[in-house]
Amino acid sequence: MRYRLITLRKNRNFTQAKVAEKLGTNQSTISNLENGIGDIPTDMLVSLSKLYNVSTDYIVGVADDKRNEVQNMIFNKAFEEYYDLISNFKTLNEENKITVKVLIERLNESQKEK
Repeated sequence: MRYRLITLRKNRNFTQAKVAEKLGTNQSTISNLENGIGDIPTDMLVSLSKLYNVSTDYIVGVADDKRNEVQNMIFNKAFEEYYDLISNFKTLNEENKITVKVLIERLNESQKEK
């Protein structure tokens, strides 16, 4: 489980502190989970699953598929809906990709504040 948590976090370019912030916990909790210290609380497992868009079974190592059948259907529908946006994003240079990611994060934060 610990290697999956580390890989999922790094694939999102998140720091432990960023994951902790998104989950409303502290960095040391995320560090402990990634180092296999203690058991993962169910609510934390569900939150991590939602954050990384993978099944809880994948996180704990019960399944090798990142998503269950329902999650795959939702993912495929979203991918089809946003295919053009994704294709355009892929053509951007790294600097502009970072700019878009930051802009999206800020827009999400401002929506939460309202």
